[in-house]
Amino acid sequence: MRIWRRWAPLLPFQVRSGTIDYLYGAGLAGIRLEIDSGLNFSLLSDDEIDTAIRYALQELNSFPRWLAQVAGSRPMIAAEVFRRQITADASMLDSACARHQKCRAERGSRGLRA
Repeated sequence: MRIWRRWAPLLPFQVRSGTIDYLYGAGLAGIRLEIDSGLNFSLLSDDEIDTAIRYALQELNSFPRWLAQVAGSRPMIAAEVFRRQITADASMLDSACARHQKCRAERGSRGLRA
């Protein structure tokens, strides 16, 4: 149950694309089991809150239902974790857009249609 406390997951932008570590699933399951046993997020350390939010960001289909509760217990920590991920996502998007614009410009200069 406590495996999630022993392994600090990476943020999604830090994980190589296309890889899924089984520890993410085990950690998410551990958090869920502790919640079902009465876990009180306000009693967790700042590091445990950070870790729980990192796990939540690894959920594949949607954020876990408990994310709002954990983030609400330490909004500044949650904001920092989300800020790091959003900043990285925006940077990757900017890079992709720049590559796309360069490619479109190169095609245009050769008389090709995009």
